[in-house]
Amino acid sequence: MTIAEPELDRPIALRADAAFDGDGPALLGPTQILVLAGRIVAIGPEVDVPEEAIRLDLGDRTLAPGLIDAHVHCEMTPERLLETFFAESSVLKALYAVKPMRTLLYQGFTTVRDCASLDPGFGTLDLRLAQQRGLIEGPKMIVCPHMLSATGGHGDFAALRPGLGQEEYVCVADGVDGVQLAVRRQARAGADWIKLAASGGFAGSGNDDPEHVTYTERELRAAVETAADLGLHVAVHCYGDEAVRRSVVAGARSIEHASLASDDTLELARNTGTYILPTMHFIQDRLRALDDPERARAMPPHMRVRFERYRDRLLDRQQAIVTSGVRIALGSDAGPFPHADNWREFEALVAAGASPLQALRAGTSVAADLLELPDRGRLREGDTADIVAFDGDPLLDISVLGRVEFVMQAGRILREPVA
Repeated sequence: MTIAEPELDRPIALRADAAFDGDGPALLGPTQILVLAGRIVAIGPEVDVPEEAIRLDLGDRTLAPGLIDAHVHCEMTPERLLETFFAESSVLKALYAVKPMRTLLYQGFTTVRDCASLDPGFGTLDLRLAQQRGLIEGPKMIVCPHMLSATGGHGDFAALRPGLGQEEYVCVADGVDGVQLAVRRQARAGADWIKLAASGGFAGSGNDDPEHVTYTERELRAAVETAADLGLHVAVHCYGDEAVRRSVVAGARSIEHASLASDDTLELARNTGTYILPTMHFIQDRLRALDDPERARAMPPHMRVRFERYRDRLLDRQQAIVTSGVRIALGSDAGPFPHADNWREFEALVAAGASPLQALRAGTSVAADLLELPDRGRLREGDTADIVAFDGDPLLDISVLGRVEFVMQAGRILREPVA
């Protein structure tokens, strides 16, 4: 059945044979959850269910908090990443995000952090507002509108558009004063987070190496301190060890990728409580592509060369991140690859040595803590009723995360099992 809008004022009682509460070391047994007005009002083996409640028995499925992907790019799709993307208007870019947002939601991701658009406008902030007002279906959005980049850095795309002038498709900012001004402009527009690029990457221009360091520690610290003055946190894109180290020392709350970080830098991140979002699926998938001649030929030559050069270190460092004790939050980097595959970040974490429990926490309670969302990422009385259910036990088989059969967002049932 589908719950009509007028029925949302009625209590909804969910039941399943198992549940993951977001924190526990194991699944709970048979669990009932009572939802009213978008909140969990009771949870336990048995709860008092009002006579007028709508009852839904999910049988042998596993209930869990709504999933959280803390690194996506809603406006990007794989077939239009650069040349096509740059030729589109800001409005068209935002419209392209509508389908991926719905895909993410119906896969059980009830909250995402959008980690920057390549468009000079602020379309992702409009998408956040459209979702809040119910104009479009999608996850709750936490938004980093743009990625601040040094001239010639990972977010300076002028070099990719020869003959078309020096358009800067992200916020190019140099020096302490320039970085502070860019942070303030992002905050003025309504940013939830600030994002910077402190190193090169794998998918940028031919001169953009993952170990290039593009911001000084002073510039990074200026960004963190300016953002803090405005009540915001900073996420930093960085692959190379020195860029990760500088970002951690400067006080960044989250490090995106950290794929070549040394043991010493990972220990520093653990000691400071810095969150790392290692975006492992994208890397593992590209490394597999190197062994597939057709996929390898389709990869931009500079990207293929970089992945070949760093292959062994990338695999070694993924395992090091998992065993380092750092706080790992789930971030898929979906956009450069299909949003429908973002759940595979859970599989990638497990492939790198994480336990299924560690992976599941990364995409629920740990991600909620990163984003400072105390009413999400867990199943507790009083929390927002973002609830999903899987066909199977994710602690025995992490692939069940790709088989979400029930989705509730803020008490509204969006997807339920086919009878």
